[in-house]
Amino acid sequence: MKIFKNDDLSACVATGWYMGLLAGIGGFIHGLGAALQGSTSTNGLWIKTWSSGPIFEYLDGSPALTIVPNFLITGILAMLAALLLMYVTIACAKKKYGGLYIVSASAIMLLTGGGIISPIVGILAGSCVMGYQEVTTGKPLGTWEKLLASLWPYLSAVTVIIVAFTAVVPMIFAGFAAPYYTKSSTLTYAVPILLMIALNFLSRFHDAKIVIDKNVGDQ
Repeated sequence: MKIFKNDDLSACVATGWYMGLLAGIGGFIHGLGAALQGSTSTNGLWIKTWSSGPIFEYLDGSPALTIVPNFLITGILAMLAALLLMYVTIACAKKKYGGLYIVSASAIMLLTGGGIISPIVGILAGSCVMGYQEVTTGKPLGTWEKLLASLWPYLSAVTVIIVAFTAVVPMIFAGFAAPYYTKSSTLTYAVPILLMIALNFLSRFHDAKIVIDKNVGDQ
């Protein structure tokens, strides 16, 4: 059953768009660094996508996995996978298997040097989009569920700000911002991921509340 019209704002889709595009940008930066290392051997599955510059110095080279034993090919495939992820995020989020497409693109990016955190974020994006298809007209939400649903816009804003300062700024402006971050800081990655997991659940409650409110209004 179709819950939302094409012009309706779904929290699941909006959250999926944000996470998917963010993951794609991160994967593309990883791929660019790998490609710039040229046609040389990766010497294993675990690589550092950047071998010089601020990202290498301050962000430990942006580690990644690859099943392709060549940096140039790995980088090209990672950038293509990142572009594919961004495309399916935008074009397929409201389609029946949109979430599966996003997860699949993220998995390809993971295996071709697109980083570790970025593909995880992409998989979370796919999960959010799957929530768009799963929302049903079930039992009314409880008090706590309604509260969580109302928190989605605020947690979204907080997440955008925190992710910007813990991930986007250090990655894109590594030479300026990264000296203020430590390589071993688990919080740098853990906090944004935990916030995105929370958004995954809150977006479902938010959409479920919209559906219930519509049904009540139609009665």
